[in-house]
Amino acid sequence: MGSSDVKLLIQKPLYITDVNKGHNHLSMPLSQIRAEFLIDGEKAILNTQIGKHSEEIEVRLIDPSLNERTICLRRWVIKKSAENFSSCYVLVKTWNMVVLDNNLHSTNV
Repeated sequence: MGSSDVKLLIQKPLYITDVNKGHNHLSMPLSQIRAEFLIDGEKAILNTQIGKHSEEIEVRLIDPSLNERTICLRRWVIKKSAENFSSCYVLVKTWNMVVLDNNLHSTNV
């Protein structure tokens, strides 16, 4: 694809929230990310909160049809209890186009 730094970040089943038009995002739990792909400055941006959301950055994505596109990435922190939380990266804004262009569907998991 013209780049020497292409990385597989995650391979996961798609859930209803990953392909539902109303949600328009793909969640990627940090515990499932296979490779480091952000530089320190990008991590700092994603760790900056603006209200409920983190700042976002634009990243390059190679979709399942091997089309390359730019998409927005955020970091979400999900509070599970007073002391317990988890984090995930989330592809947002134009994720529905990836779903439509690649005919993606949820799995029956």
